[in-house]
Amino acid sequence: MLTDSHAILEESELQRMQLAAKLGDAHRQLQALRQELAEERRKVEELSRLHASVLAGRSAAVYAICILLLLQMVIEPRFFRRQRYSSLLIIIFIIILAELFGVIGVMLAPLLAVTSQILFQQLYPISSQRSSREALEQIIELRKRLAQVQSEIRGSHSRQSTLIVNKLNHLVKQVTDYIQEY
Repeated sequence: MLTDSHAILEESELQRMQLAAKLGDAHRQLQALRQELAEERRKVEELSRLHASVLAGRSAAVYAICILLLLQMVIEPRFFRRQRYSSLLIIIFIIILAELFGVIGVMLAPLLAVTSQILFQQLYPISSQRSSREALEQIIELRKRLAQVQSEIRGSHSRQSTLIVNKLNHLVKQVTDYIQEY
């Protein structure tokens, strides 16, 4: 009887050790799963940060386009002479400054691009001033001829002739304004 209880005790001790080993294995597996879960969480957080940076980049691009449109459609016609700035230069500045400085670079790029273009035009003027003077002289000659035609037509009272002369006056004024602008 003592041997039977001893055998049962040994068997229960063996079962306990087997259960402890299984529990240890289960604990190690649990730890491994926790580590995998932590790694997956880290990956998800990294992806969410990446998504946020892509969203920020797209938002910056939309913001830059809106600012450019606002400047071109609203502010420029009201306050400045109609002078064209290089869109390609502005886009290049936006790309470079966005890479270097992020959102702040995107906001400053149009200003710096236009400033550099104006500065370059002032430092290295194109020889168009000579051609502008020649064009203005031709316009003055056209106005003189147009005045002569107007004085000759006044006596005829032809409605069609008057309309043509008025249209020519309007065209000469548009060309004069355009040349003075550039």
